[in-house]
Amino acid sequence: MNKAPATNQATLVRASARHLHIAPRKMRLVTNLVKGMNAADAVVQLQHTNKKAAPMLIKLIQSAIAKQSSFRIFEQTEDRRQSSKC
Repeated sequence: MNKAPATNQATLVRASARHLHIAPRKMRLVTNLVKGMNAADAVVQLQHTNKKAAPMLIKLIQSAIAKQSSFRIFEQTEDRRQSSKC
């Protein structure tokens, strides 16, 4: 009796970056700048930010986008498998 998730509902993806050689306070300064934005707007904002943390955060956001797209592909193949079993 599992309900399929709504297609218009946004899925939240968590990505993490480890072993970055930057102080947390400096990273937090840039992170708070883009917090709450959608991914595309955040990347554009970070491309015009002159801070050391900006390229690191762009890479992290792009990783989260790739993770989300692979998760969607996985969900679609699972749906196809379940429909073929019926």
